[in-house]
Amino acid sequence: MCRSKTEGGLGIRKLKDLQVAAYYVLAWDFLLSKDRLWVSWFQNRYALRPSYWNAVPKVLTDPWCEGETLLQKFGHRRVRRLGFSWSSLLSSIIIDGGWNFDLLQDEIFRPIKDYLHTLPVHARPDKFLWDGGDFNFKKAWKGCRTTYPEALWSSVCWGKARPRWSIHGLLLFQDRLPTMYNLQKRKVQLAPKCSNCLQQIDTKDHVFVQCPFAMNFWSWLKDTLGWTVDFSSIFIVEDLLLWFSSQTSTMIKTLLIGGFWSIWQERNRRLHGHSPTSTSEVARNILFEVFDVYNVSLKDII
Repeated sequence: MCRSKTEGGLGIRKLKDLQVAAYYVLAWDFLLSKDRLWVSWFQNRYALRPSYWNAVPKVLTDPWCEGETLLQKFGHRRVRRLGFSWSSLLSSIIIDGGWNFDLLQDEIFRPIKDYLHTLPVHARPDKFLWDGGDFNFKKAWKGCRTTYPEALWSSVCWGKARPRWSIHGLLLFQDRLPTMYNLQKRKVQLAPKCSNCLQQIDTKDHVFVQCPFAMNFWSWLKDTLGWTVDFSSIFIVEDLLLWFSSQTSTMIKTLLIGGFWSIWQERNRRLHGHSPTSTSEVARNILFEVFDVYNVSLKDII
């Protein structure tokens, strides 16, 4: 649930991540001595040694070389021969407002010397900078949250689809729908047959792709909209998703999510004893509901 929508979640933020991000923002305000009452009070009350908080870059370990440390840019072997300790400050190689090139007379230091010639020394005091521009709460949250790989189906699931379609699609792609097969795995004793065809086991792939009802559903949409895909060669939900994901039209992607939801609704109707609805009527209803979402008509499509 707490993953982003592109990562296969609902986009709900973890309270722990928000708390840590808020701490980052408070620490950042304090480091930059922002003009806020609590910062002034805290500095006067507790920060008796301002140099502890000030930005004092070190020669070896701080990324002052255009985002890299001196060690990263020129290697440990060359840099360590300069004789600096880990606590040596960057100011130790600056003299009279410029770089102290007397430290770099040896030929092995020439790459460092040439590089420093391209970096001007400013008289402005040192300050903290955030990688990527100004610091804010959103960047702090992105920096502390756990990231996951992008879900293939996220662009299909979270387009302009109705919210109930998207939530259903989320459960489907994560194989969490209460199909008879899944319920049996949870030790629920039920007949595993598909309620649409009463023939095969009620798995995710069967209900939405392999069942004769589902095959007729997708074929009806194919014939109506003039698609060229051969649905008879598609046997699992992931293959169907792959074809719909390759389409540039967001409306077609929305139709996939709406189609899954319609098939599931008809499956539940038959499961609970309601009179069955024809495949063409189910497909027609969801098609025109998608048209309503995009404010188009059939003649605008074909």
